[in-house]
Amino acid sequence: MELTLFVDHDCNLRCDYCYGGRKLARPMPAEVMKGAVDWALATHTDELVVSFFGGEPLLHPDFVADAVAYVEERAASLDR
Repeated sequence: MELTLFVDHDCNLRCDYCYGGRKLARPMPAEVMKGAVDWALATHTDELVVSFFGGEPLLHPDFVADAVAYVEERAASLDR
């Protein structure tokens, strides 16, 4: 299964014509990320691939690092 986490609409380019960007900035809460990861691991027993999407996900490096750590921790705790 592939789980895509939409981190935020915010983007580092800030083009005036863009429909997204700062005006729609709403970072994904950690609780939402954890819920999505938990659901994916609970409902799919095969491989889990996690990707990050948004305006520019790496504007939130701590969130991405926390998400990777959470996925690794939860996956390691499974008895498969």
